[in-house]
Amino acid sequence: FIDLVEPVLRDAHYETDAVLDHLLLHQNTAQFVSKNLIQHFGISNPSPRYVQTVAEAFKSGSYEWTDGTNTKTFGENRWGDLSSTVAAIVLDREATSSVLNADPSYGSVKEPLVKVIGFMRNMNYVKSEYANLRDGVLDGGLSTSIGQMVYEAPSVFSFFSPDFSPPGPLGKSLLLSPESQVLNGITAIGMTNGLFSLIKNGLSDCFGGIGRRGGCSYASGYLTYTPPGDTSNATVVV
Repeated sequence: FIDLVEPVLRDAHYETDAVLDHLLLHQNTAQFVSKNLIQHFGISNPSPRYVQTVAEAFKSGSYEWTDGTNTKTFGENRWGDLSSTVAAIVLDREATSSVLNADPSYGSVKEPLVKVIGFMRNMNYVKSEYANLRDGVLDGGLSTSIGQMVYEAPSVFSFFSPDFSPPGPLGKSLLLSPESQVLNGITAIGMTNGLFSLIKNGLSDCFGGIGRRGGCSYASGYLTYTPPGDTSNATVVV
């Protein structure tokens, strides 16, 4: 614990608090945090109105949502309240309107690791009897093969820049796609091989698999999802 009676420690404590308050209350903080949070919630190119709405919820600590009949207020009226901020992100019309799905620039590219874990969860991944709880489940070198892995970020700024705009039509349109910064020929093929191996051989390193070890004989787990209905009927399966 810091002894606030000691002048040096006391001043260091107060100076640290002052720096944090300065950063939190800076005029650009609300907009910066809001834009980055929206991007992480799956919308790479939020409109200025959307960012401003979330920023106001961040600053006021309050967000009011209504469906035309019922009204719900989120937040505790404190600067930087994340409950009001997140509510503004997920309940705004730009996040909930199905009309925007027709816009090719809407949404975002899913992060590689999120894609893999989501696929495993949706396909009912089950650990095998050979799995060793002391070992990690996924291969430690996935940042090379698919572009991302836990604890393998190249810098403190994570795997990609929030302002990254890939070359081509998106770049020419001045649109952002942060997750595309880790997408290239190597990671695209690595992701395809990894998922095919996961489906066919289970979670292992067999034929470019994304598992830690096991070869083609032993896997850490398998996908157990079975489509409902008659699986012999291709139409039902699709």
